[in-house]
Amino acid sequence: MAEALAIQRLLGDDGPRWLAERIGALALADDEAGVERFQQIAACYQNLISAPSH
Repeated sequence: MAEALAIQRLLGDDGPRWLAERIGALALADDEAGVERFQQIAACYQNLISAPSH
């Protein structure tokens, strides 16, 4: 969750694109563990930006 929050704070609306590019680069490098990790971060990021704000 901390990584997702940092990405949201640093990249704002560019976060999803950056995450997708990172996952793609890791996949091209055949880094299965990296792909899985960043997919988890992307899921946390999605939950973070989808959560209702109070």
